[in-house]
Amino acid sequence: FSVLISGDGTQKQLKIYKTSYELTTNDSIPGTVITDKKKSFSVAAPDGIINIDELQLEGKKRMETAEFLRGVQISGEFRFE
Repeated sequence: FSVLISGDGTQKQLKIYKTSYELTTNDSIPGTVITDKKKSFSVAAPDGIINIDELQLEGKKRMETAEFLRGVQISGEFRFE
């Protein structure tokens, strides 16, 4: 599991079940969440982006990213630790 940390310091455990990886350059700090708040939920990595396709937030069921984003409000800065 990973820990998802919001801008205000709130921490939630997150299990990641399915990912894909894009080898690309980006200016984001590794661990920073990148999302369109509708379908895409990714994490910056040193040499690319990790796309999270299936996950489970603590206390919730396992779900695909689009379903997760419909039920969770992502605002401000989020990062993984």
